[in-house]
Amino acid sequence: MKLLAVSHDYDWSGAPLALYRVLAGLVARGHEVHLLVDGGETHTGSLIKPALAAGIAVVDGVAVGDYDLVLCNTLVMGKAVVAVDQRAPVVWWVLEPVFGLDLIDQGKVDFRAFELATRIVFPTRWQASTLYSGFLKHDRISVIPLGAPAPELAPAPPSPEGDGPLRLVHIGRVEHRKGQDVTLEAISKLAPGQVELDLLGAAKPTPYTHEIKAKINELCARGHVIRPHGVVSNDAALAVLSRSDVLVAPTRDDLLNLTVVEAMGLARCAITTSLPPMVEGLRDGQDAILIPSGDAEALSGHLDKLSRDRPRLSTIGAEARRSYEAHFTLRAHIDAMERVLHEVAQGSS
Repeated sequence: MKLLAVSHDYDWSGAPLALYRVLAGLVARGHEVHLLVDGGETHTGSLIKPALAAGIAVVDGVAVGDYDLVLCNTLVMGKAVVAVDQRAPVVWWVLEPVFGLDLIDQGKVDFRAFELATRIVFPTRWQASTLYSGFLKHDRISVIPLGAPAPELAPAPPSPEGDGPLRLVHIGRVEHRKGQDVTLEAISKLAPGQVELDLLGAAKPTPYTHEIKAKINELCARGHVIRPHGVVSNDAALAVLSRSDVLVAPTRDDLLNLTVVEAMGLARCAITTSLPPMVEGLRDGQDAILIPSGDAEALSGHLDKLSRDRPRLSTIGAEARRSYEAHFTLRAHIDAMERVLHEVAQGSS
C-alpha cells in the first residue's frame, strides 16, 4: 500500500504524535509511506527527524493520483480532503474534542470534507454519535481508540505511606483547557509536604501562563514542592511518569488522550475528568479516578485519600494496566488503522 499522509503540523504533541506512531508502524509492516510538508513550519517540526529515521519519506510536492490513498490528520485538514478532489480515496482522521466546534465556528474547517471523505475515523463513539453527528453526511465512519506503545521503562513502585510525599505529574501544554490551575488549586488545599508535583509542557506567554507561574511561586513560598520542566521529549516525559505515583489530568476538554493511555501502560493511577470520552473508555474507581470538570475540591480530596492509602495506588494501577492491554496497545491501534486503510484503498468505503 502506498500512502500519503498530511497534518496541520508535526510538533511533538497529541495528534501529530498519534499520526507518527501509526505511520512508523505501517512502514515497519512493509507499506510505503510519504509525509507531505509545505516547506514552511511543518518542514521543521520536531517529528520530521524521527519520521525520516523510521523510513517515512518526507515530500513537498506530489501527484495525489500516484497514491493508493491519502490520510488527512485532524479537523483542520478538511481542506486537504477537499483539495484531493476525489483523485484518490481519503481517510479523514478527526481527533479534536469539543474545541473542534470552535474551529468550525471560526471558519477553519471546510464543511465539504464531511461529504467528500471516503471514510472518517474518530477515536471515540461520542464524537461520531454526538459531537459531530450534525455535520456527518454519510455513515462511512470507523471508531478506533487511540493506543500507546508498551512501556520499556519499569515503573517505580508507589511510595509507601509515611515515606515521603505523594509524587504527582501533570503533562500537557500550559493552557486553560488542560487544567493546570485546577491541579495547583487542589495542591493549595493540602499540607506542604503531602504531595510534590512535576509540571511538564510548553508554556507560551499568555495571561493564563502568567497566572500559573504566579500560583507556582506562591505555593513554593508556602513550602510546597513544584518543579516546572517546560517542553520535554516523549521519552523524558515517560521517565518522569514512571517515577510518579499519580498522573493528574483535570482537563476541561479532551479525548481519552495519549498521556492517560501511557499512564495506564505504566500501571499508574490517573485522575482525570468525567468527560464523555473518559467515561466511555475508563471505569471510575477501578482503572482510573474521574472527577467533575474544574473541581479542585474533588481532586484535592482524592489526593488526600491516596496519600494516606498507598496500596490503593497499586490496585488501581494494576487494573489500569489490564485495561491498557485489553484496549489501548499501539499494536491493536495500528492493526485497526491498517484494516481501515486497506479497505479504503481497495475501494470498500
